[in-house]
Amino acid sequence: MLGMEKLVKMDVGSTLEEAVHLFPNLQGVKVVNDCKGLTVQADSLLKQLFYNLVQNSLKHGQKASQIRAFYKETEKDQLELVYEDNGVGVPKSEKDKIFEEKYANRTGHGLYAIRKICEVYGWNIRETGEHGKGAQFTITMTKGDR
Repeated sequence: MLGMEKLVKMDVGSTLEEAVHLFPNLQGVKVVNDCKGLTVQADSLLKQLFYNLVQNSLKHGQKASQIRAFYKETEKDQLELVYEDNGVGVPKSEKDKIFEEKYANRTGHGLYAIRKICEVYGWNIRETGEHGKGAQFTITMTKGDR
């Protein structure tokens, strides 16, 4: 059941690397991990979140050749964790639908599950990429979640 584990400080960069290593079919896909050293309050679901994002890039990115994760601090005492690929991206008309359960029945439950994981952590996720230039998922959390 979601959210049953105790939250502990987890290294985002290391967790992303663990998730990436679960994909033996990443030949030709460069992974840029600019999250090393970033810690957040999370549990084992963080690895599932990254697994689902990588899986989404491979399944829907149509020959994405790069995946990048990075973070930035905002002026509102928040932190944004950004995951992006250079695949085809998400059409503007789909951006609000991709995290819904009904939409997930058509494409798989990966993004719906990611939204639920973010909700458990008190985070917000949205798709912020430009269609034709790749998908970009921005997860917003308060700095206190670190």
